[in-house]
Amino acid sequence: MNTLKGVDSTVMRNIGIRCFSNSAIFRNNVEISSIRSTLPSKRIYFYALPITNKKTFLHCKYNNDIFPNGKKTLEGKIIDKATSVWSNFSKSQSKINQKVVGSINRILSKIPWLESCLLSIPSQRFITRKLKEDKDLRIENSNKYVTHDEILEKNIKGSQLEKFDYYYPKELTNMGLMLQNFKPEFKNQYEMHRKGIWRELLLLPLTIPFALVPLLPNIPGFYLLYRIYCHIKVIASLKFLVLLLKDGHLDYHKVEGITEIYLSSNDAQVRANVINEIDRVSKLQEFAEKDLGETDPNEEKLLISEDVAQELCKAFNDEECTEKLIFAIQQERKHLEEQKATKESE
Repeated sequence: MNTLKGVDSTVMRNIGIRCFSNSAIFRNNVEISSIRSTLPSKRIYFYALPITNKKTFLHCKYNNDIFPNGKKTLEGKIIDKATSVWSNFSKSQSKINQKVVGSINRILSKIPWLESCLLSIPSQRFITRKLKEDKDLRIENSNKYVTHDEILEKNIKGSQLEKFDYYYPKELTNMGLMLQNFKPEFKNQYEMHRKGIWRELLLLPLTIPFALVPLLPNIPGFYLLYRIYCHIKVIASLKFLVLLLKDGHLDYHKVEGITEIYLSSNDAQVRANVINEIDRVSKLQEFAEKDLGETDPNEEKLLISEDVAQELCKAFNDEECTEKLIFAIQQERKHLEEQKATKESE
């Protein structure tokens, strides 16, 4: 299993019906109530939640068991430390510090929510994968976990590794629609973060004066370094996700019972949109060339409201993701309202 060398247009075009359908595995439909108790014991899994009929919130949930010896990597420890420092700085009563915090929070609020989805995916080179328990594979100690370096060194094929579980609501989407939604978003993210690395690197020297001021931390410099890290991490996550989708490393589960949570929304318009989407998805084949066109002629509509976000995350044993999901919903709600206002003014 080779690491992708880049996420270019050729790779993106390969995330399509032909290469995907050859290796995809689908489990039988499962009730969310039946899998809920099994999720805490899983080392890693993905779940997808449609936010609009054209955008899908994808999140990866994992625990420290995914890392060698069950310990966080140096990268994780640095991020935890930086998060702690930022949290303490945010609580400062200094007016100057509060202005800096306010400015940075306003910038962070404009970052597209898809970035947090991609940042949730662990770095491929830091995690372990479990070998399939198959005697025909003829690999010593097949019931063990291997690092990325071992996978490359021993030339272990993707077919010899256990797949990652991937859950999505049965009635609201299918893999064809999700791939159709992901492809343009992946391209945009790659280009945006590639340019972002150079932009932040060029701005970094401008923060040197802050470092020279006594008693005032160089928060702008730390922020730019953090953004450079995010850009690099998102690109790495994109490579990994493209590999997982393209080469059949995901085990897909259509989950029943999630739609009921969507329909419990207090937003009448959102409920109506969900009902229409259920009807539309029911008429689509799982994979059909006509369903995977470059553009979707349907008007984009919100399918989820903030009041059901916590229950949806709770269903997948990921309540700590609630804030991220609400942030994504709020961004899409604002985006759709602005689109509507623009059309009405024309």
